[in-house]
Amino acid sequence: MPEIVINTDSKTVRGQCRACGANEVLHISNEKFKRYVINHPPTALKGNFGSNKADSKADNKVDANGTKKKEKSSSSSGSAKKEKKEKKKSDAKDDDSDEDDDDDNDGVVWFSDTSAEAARKRREAMIPDSLLQNLPVEKEVSPATPKKETDVDKVKNVLKSEKPIEKLKEFKTANNVADEAFVGLLFEAMFPSGSDVFSAVDSHSAVIKEFVTSQAATQLALLRRLENFCAKVNPSILEKSSFIVKKFYDDELVDEDNIHKWFESKDGAMEQFRTKVAPFLAWLKEAEEESGEEDEDDEDSDN
Repeated sequence: MPEIVINTDSKTVRGQCRACGANEVLHISNEKFKRYVINHPPTALKGNFGSNKADSKADNKVDANGTKKKEKSSSSSGSAKKEKKEKKKSDAKDDDSDEDDDDDNDGVVWFSDTSAEAARKRREAMIPDSLLQNLPVEKEVSPATPKKETDVDKVKNVLKSEKPIEKLKEFKTANNVADEAFVGLLFEAMFPSGSDVFSAVDSHSAVIKEFVTSQAATQLALLRRLENFCAKVNPSILEKSSFIVKKFYDDELVDEDNIHKWFESKDGAMEQFRTKVAPFLAWLKEAEEESGEEDEDDEDSDN
């Protein structure tokens, strides 16, 4: 502690407290450490136990012979300064030698080629020639070719543009696509797998009327596509098949006669879909019969 001054003689180690003035023998149980303290008194080493300004003033007092008690400490201080100077010179020489080493490396580029080809060559250099012939030949991986845009993709893009009907006509003419085949392209573009059929019909109603509703053949082509879509492509909506066909009928996209004609034909028939749509066909037939009876009653009343 800074307030304790350590004094030694040939046999004892004493500690004097500057705060309270107590001066007592320090009992050190470790005899080896005690002998080390006696042989190397801390007050003789500058900067160790209790070496502060107060200690310096006490040691600089002149004794009866006119000599300073701090002479020994001064000499040791001088030797310490000399050691510092020598150490600085040694460090400077080390720095110079480091600079010389750096100069020796001038012009040398330290790096490793990390390319696949360089790595392969390094592996081959480490493998004996007798084993090289057994190594498999690495095949060069060609870059992935960009996906080619299909006609369905092109029709999808046209449907998203302004004035799609005019652009679809240009596309159909430019590619010489037949009417029924064009219905197939339109259907795939308008009704992708998992799509909401009802909202898609509302969104593309004008396009369907332009390219489908105008002909019986295109209406039948649309109904066959719808049958395949509900039964195979998106079977999760099979239960709604009757309502989907009714949606096309209510929006006047397919005629009643063509619906009956499609239902009665066996071309690509899928029983699951036909079974689900049968109630709607029965309703159409009943409505038609009722309408016919009403027309007959009106004629009788006129007569």
